[in-house]
Amino acid sequence: EVQLNYLDRLYQVTMSVYQFSILLLFSNQDAQQISQIAFQCSLSIQSVVRASRSLVDIGILITEAKGEELTDKSTLYLNTAFTWKRLAFKVMLPLPTKPQEKETEATCNTVQQDRKYYTECAIVRVMKARKVMKHSALVEEVIKQSQPRFIPDVQFIKKNIESLIDKYYLQRTDQNDEYEYIS
Repeated sequence: EVQLNYLDRLYQVTMSVYQFSILLLFSNQDAQQISQIAFQCSLSIQSVVRASRSLVDIGILITEAKGEELTDKSTLYLNTAFTWKRLAFKVMLPLPTKPQEKETEATCNTVQQDRKYYTECAIVRVMKARKVMKHSALVEEVIKQSQPRFIPDVQFIKKNIESLIDKYYLQRTDQNDEYEYIS
């Protein structure tokens, strides 16, 4: 929590440490370039832009080019005429966009790969214990074993069975819909 005491009214503002460190630089100067802020705070340009964006959006800081994206050349000014309807408020950081999507996609891929390995292991465990098994019974047993972690769909299990046949862990028997474990 920070008190803004340079204004006519005393405001209690809850903000992040990055936002506070940026705002603290304006105690000596009324204008700062984003590249200067990044250098003085030892932060990346992206971090400064992200933290400054919310301060600009709320009106504590102002910029010459209203509505434009902030760059390292953008100059920020302290808004000495700032007013807000409440005396206590929060300044939230904007949600990250593209890096978050990449992380989410990478996480989904990792989870999918882990589930594939887990399902293949479950299939091999069941087949090693039973040696020969019908397709429907194998699918049912794999779902039962996987339920504490996740519930695989039948197509996913079928795809993993095909993968294990290609890797020579399983083979089809002469009977319809039956698999045999290859030791």
